[in-house]
Amino acid sequence: MTISGPDNKLELQNLFVRAVDGDKTAYRAVLLAVMPIVRAYVRGQLRHNRYEHLTEDIVQDTIMAVHLKLHTYERGANPLPWVYTIAKYKMIDQLRRQTHGHKHITNSIDDPHYIEVSEGEGDYEERDTNFDLTNLLNKLDPPQGDIIHALKIEGTSITELAAHYNFSESKIKIIVHRGLKRLQDFVKDQAEKAL
Repeated sequence: MTISGPDNKLELQNLFVRAVDGDKTAYRAVLLAVMPIVRAYVRGQLRHNRYEHLTEDIVQDTIMAVHLKLHTYERGANPLPWVYTIAKYKMIDQLRRQTHGHKHITNSIDDPHYIEVSEGEGDYEERDTNFDLTNLLNKLDPPQGDIIHALKIEGTSITELAAHYNFSESKIKIIVHRGLKRLQDFVKDQAEKAL
């Protein structure tokens, strides 16, 4: 689905409402429709700085959060601002990890995609989503869940994890990739069982 004109935005809004109401087909369509929207948004935000390589991680984190937070979508509202807000906070999470916890992150203020993060911005949403993600990670076998938790929530680097577990960096990346795939499959199965 291409979201460009008002008809497509209304179609996406309708899909969100149907997904919240338990329509499995609409739920799958929402995730498929949101992915390219989030990817384009994140690429636009990161294209003028050195963090563009984080795009796919942010997209994955955002799609997971959309699933976890779908019940908070306000029925009848345009879903795009809601999706962009989630993507923004997931991008902030990743940028904070890259800057080792510094709370004030900026691009050039002249950039039309200027991002500024102040202390405390989004902390409630971040904690809530991290709690949900931690519960999901507990379903993975160790050390897979622990590695993903350290990487995605605590901001530990691949290099640090490789040293800690005495694995190669490529093995850590494979563990993370497979773990995220298992989580996506689990989330999909749980959503279908709940509907």
